[in-house]
Amino acid sequence: MLDLWIIYDRARYDVNRWFASRLAEAFRKREFHTSLFVADTPGDLPEGPFPEIVLNRTGSAEIAGRLEEAGCRVWNNAKIARIGNDKWEAYCRLEEAGIGSLPSYLATAENLYTLPDIFPAVLKSRDGHGGTEVFLVQDRDGLIEAFRRIGKPTAVFQRAAADRGKDLRVYVLGKKIVAGILRRSETDFRSNFCLGGAAEIVDPIPPDITEQVGRITELYNFGLAGIDFIFDRGKSVFNEIEDVVGTRTLYAKTDLDIAELYAGFILKAGR
Repeated sequence: MLDLWIIYDRARYDVNRWFASRLAEAFRKREFHTSLFVADTPGDLPEGPFPEIVLNRTGSAEIAGRLEEAGCRVWNNAKIARIGNDKWEAYCRLEEAGIGSLPSYLATAENLYTLPDIFPAVLKSRDGHGGTEVFLVQDRDGLIEAFRRIGKPTAVFQRAAADRGKDLRVYVLGKKIVAGILRRSETDFRSNFCLGGAAEIVDPIPPDITEQVGRITELYNFGLAGIDFIFDRGKSVFNEIEDVVGTRTLYAKTDLDIAELYAGFILKAGR
């Protein structure tokens, strides 16, 4: 019997208790010895012995790294946690691999007046999720105010996509595409489902997006993740990777039980 930990940070666990329990049930059905923990830092982790396998649902690369050092097989691993929870890191790493995004710059308190004039633009925190800490800015004054509201040392300054309020999330499990969800908003430049955006299944997923997803999954050893694309004058453009990807839309819009699929994937990968 394989030992497995499922670890959430407190904030995510408080809003995802149902899915956390669903995951635990799916693994126990497959005779994993499964434990569920809450940890915000590596220091919050239980003392050893450590399990063979960990589902890191905290978004923390530090927690993932600590568990990897202890010999655990971690999904998602520290490398994915870094690019999935730091948008600037993701843009830099994927740009190196030839997968571009919209023109993006690292904003700091020192360079707000010298960043290129690419308005309208978006200013977003490097580690925000669910459409939080994302602002559409029309001019330099708006940029400065948005940076103040984010309140962090750095942020991502990016030219706004021409086709606003629309994105496509591709759910991947390992190197396989599980589903594509098109999200739209008629009232907000952000299309997040949790902010009231509409969502619909996309099948088949457009070939250009499928090709980009394939290139990304060749670079990284994913477990369950989301890869998001926005649209600029009809062209799909990489936007971000969601390491701790939400599952509400999948359960609301499809018959897929992603917890069951994830448990089956991990069982096969752990053999």
